Amino acid sequence: NYKLRKEKRILLVGQHMRDFDIFNKVIKMYLLKNNSTKVDAVIHEAYQNKIISHNNITIHSGVSDEQLRCFYQKSSVLFIPLTDVTACNSVLEAMACGLPIVSTAVGGNAAYFKNSKNSLVNKGSSVEIYCKALKDIMNNDLNQEVSNASRQKALEYDWKRIAEEVNEFYKKL
Repeated sequence: NYKLRKEKRILLVGQHMRDFDIFNKVIKMYLLKNNSTKVDAVIHEAYQNKIISHNNITIHSGVSDEQLRCFYQKSSVLFIPLTDVTACNSVLEAMACGLPIVSTAVGGNAAYFKNSKNSLVNKGSSVEIYCKALKDIMNNDLNQEVSNASRQKALEYDWKRIAEEVNEFYKKL
């Protein structure tokens, strides 16, 4: 629900294969130029020390499914730099909520992001490139366009559709 987005908010969810080094460098630089932006990190409490301390960053652990959905709905972008990935629930959950995403072009992300208008940044890119991707995707006009495309992409992963594809595959065998 886009109406819940009342302020600029960056969201990080999870810790598995997250590139905390890039996350921290990008957030630090981004907040220097955009000091009214808020950042929420939803991670296991054992990983809280991986996130830099900053007045605009709030770390959350042990959130319920309903609280997590609220984070997705109230955020402007999911920023999820990765070291590698095969599949990522956080990406699918963000798409299901129509949340634009900035992530790293590794593993299975290319397939997830195809035709979604979300932003993939090449691994090894500079902090400035990540910051530009965040700034661009949080532009109000583009944000709504990416939100719509992201939600449509998520519908391709609807279990009813996937189940039909699996059944068709087995029938062909």
